[in-house]
Amino acid sequence: FDLVMHIGNKLRYLIESKGFTKRDFAYLLETSEQNLHKILNKESIQISQLIAFCELLKVHPNLFFENLEIGLEILRVRILSLQ
Repeated sequence: FDLVMHIGNKLRYLIESKGFTKRDFAYLLETSEQNLHKILNKESIQISQLIAFCELLKVHPNLFFENLEIGLEILRVRILSLQ
């Protein structure tokens, strides 16, 4: 049971749901479409990049960490069950 959505997938979903094309969004980020693609496919993102995305998408950065506490609790329970 995976509660965590890959951050790039979540960003991709938000970009599309806000009506941006990847080309337009890359332009607003002042980067290339190819670089945007690389950022969205990485396993992690720099905080400064995440903040830039959030400002353009008009969402709070906490949106990307909303399931973190639940996920940590599930992990803790799983670890305890192995002991």
